[in-house]
Amino acid sequence: MRKRLGIRLALLMLIGLQCAAIIWLVHRQASRPSAETAPPAETAAAEQPAETPAAAALPAEAPTAETPEPQQPAAPVLPAPETPVYPLGPLEIHEITLFDGDGVELKNISGESLRLADYYLTDNSKERLKLQLPDEELEPGAFYVAQGLSLSVRGEELWLCDGTGRVLDHAAAEGLPPGGSCGRLPGESGWFYFASPSLGQENAEGFRRVTETPAASLPGGVYDDVESLTVELQGPGTIHYTTDGRAPGPSSPVYTEPLELKRTTILRALALEEGALPSRIATCHYFLNEGHSLPIVSFCTDDLRAWNAHYQKEQRDGEFAGAAAMFENGQELFNQACGLRLRGYTAVGDRLKKNFGLYFRGDYGDGALRGPDLFGTGQTEYRSLALRAGGDHWAGIIRNDLMEELCLQASEHVPVKRGRYCVVYMNGEYRGIYSLKENLNEDLLADRYGVSPESFVFVRRSQGIKASAELQQLFRFCEEEDMADPAIYARFCDMFDIDNFIDYVLLEGFSGNTDMKENVGYFRSEEIDGRWRFLFYDLDCSFYEFEGGMRVLFGGYAKPSAGLTTMLKSLCRNEEFRDRLLRRYAQWIQGPLSPENVQATIDELVEEIEPEVPRDRMKVGIRLSYWYDQLEVLRSYASREYISATVDVLCEALELSDAERAAYFGDYC
Repeated sequence: MRKRLGIRLALLMLIGLQCAAIIWLVHRQASRPSAETAPPAETAAAEQPAETPAAAALPAEAPTAETPEPQQPAAPVLPAPETPVYPLGPLEIHEITLFDGDGVELKNISGESLRLADYYLTDNSKERLKLQLPDEELEPGAFYVAQGLSLSVRGEELWLCDGTGRVLDHAAAEGLPPGGSCGRLPGESGWFYFASPSLGQENAEGFRRVTETPAASLPGGVYDDVESLTVELQGPGTIHYTTDGRAPGPSSPVYTEPLELKRTTILRALALEEGALPSRIATCHYFLNEGHSLPIVSFCTDDLRAWNAHYQKEQRDGEFAGAAAMFENGQELFNQACGLRLRGYTAVGDRLKKNFGLYFRGDYGDGALRGPDLFGTGQTEYRSLALRAGGDHWAGIIRNDLMEELCLQASEHVPVKRGRYCVVYMNGEYRGIYSLKENLNEDLLADRYGVSPESFVFVRRSQGIKASAELQQLFRFCEEEDMADPAIYARFCDMFDIDNFIDYVLLEGFSGNTDMKENVGYFRSEEIDGRWRFLFYDLDCSFYEFEGGMRVLFGGYAKPSAGLTTMLKSLCRNEEFRDRLLRRYAQWIQGPLSPENVQATIDELVEEIEPEVPRDRMKVGIRLSYWYDQLEVLRSYASREYISATVDVLCEALELSDAERAAYFGDYC
């Protein structure tokens, strides 16, 4: 009996020892910082505190049958790792800004010159040698500014490392004031906010915090069937506000009681506190009893006087700080600070309706617009958007959008903008029907092709094309070489995407566009295949001449793009190209470019905007009946007569026989 009791006691002791060891190991693992939560300075073993010895001693005497069960020993408590006090080396991160691009200022805080190439910047703690600094000497107390790092305005961590990957400094750029920066002050610990960056010189007048942004009791939105709205503002310090879209400041009215809004209003508010930077501006767009059927896009400019003066001039240069919001079915899709520009060449001189660009950058506090899928493509991030009235706004309104929609239906090879109709308010004033558009830029194409934005080369408009040595060489190749030779044609196809070329030419020809000279754009990306391709855009001059587009392409009408016409005439000497071009057009005029489909597409666009057109025509001072007259002109192009006219020009340019024409186009002989 005693022997069995002794064995049991021995087993209990053994189990107790094992439990104690397991508990201690679990506690030790939990107390140790993980790879995800460890401070960025966790680099070398020398920077970590010594570990505590392992097990606590068990009781000296073994328990007997009469003694209580042994208590589990308390696991040892490890001291928390010490966070290094940065900087740990002779070079420090001194200031960070996202204004006007971005910039990181480094300062030599040692008493000796140092070689910058011995140090690295990174925004990824797992890739510490990401960006090596240039091979330059930096004198004691001197600054070096690294720019173009594509920092995120929504929060970015930066590490400064030496060549071994050891972290020497760390900074978190979060909550930066628009147009401002964060950094260090001489003789002070920690980080400060600055109203404006001072890269390349010592920082001054910093604040420990930025005042909290005021909030409105009622969200911005569409409010129909109401007499008025009552809005309260809440926030720290003193709140200043405006109701005309301009940015509030210290001289703006002080909020003291609820505001009653009786009409469409853009309410903006700013909070000021002693000992802190001013808050960001809160912007709320309220639409009262407007009764719109289309989505609403509203924007306002901080400096209303400067914007109005700029708007009256026939120029495009200049970007103005402001904010923009969009509402659909009464719900807010986005509301964000941004930059505003006038866009377009001929439209800038148009006093009735001008085109606008919205630019979402770190300069204005929020960076890229994220969240809404505005065009049903799955894309949810936008660095810029366009509000396009177009050169056809005085007539049919829909010409450009009609051709872009037909391009989307017909071709998978030609990039084109997607868009949607909306009504626009500028600083609280109704401006009429616009089309909200994607921008046909590197961000859009990177998303379409699944490559990096930096990989794209763009060449647009005649001046840029003339200055492109690559394109000029391509044009000379087409002009000097015999494209009838299959080997020469194959070389061209290695340089230019032939499917894109054929589809683009046919779309331009079908559109009747007589304004191609300044609106031909090329692009390429080595991450796709390096081949050149056409962009398809700016089609306001479509459908004004029955034979216009095809004649322009082959150099027989208006002013063609010299390079495009040169390539097309040369390629038409190749039998394979001719056959592919003719078969593609024959396919399209029986499908996406058929009279029936073009007519149906016109009807869809008209149905979408028609309820808004009377108010739009009244705004610009054009008779409503004139719009309906222009629609009839457009519908005349959705006809067999129009297609026959384009086929006539194509067959004439390619010198097709009657038999060849019949073989390709049958019903259109």
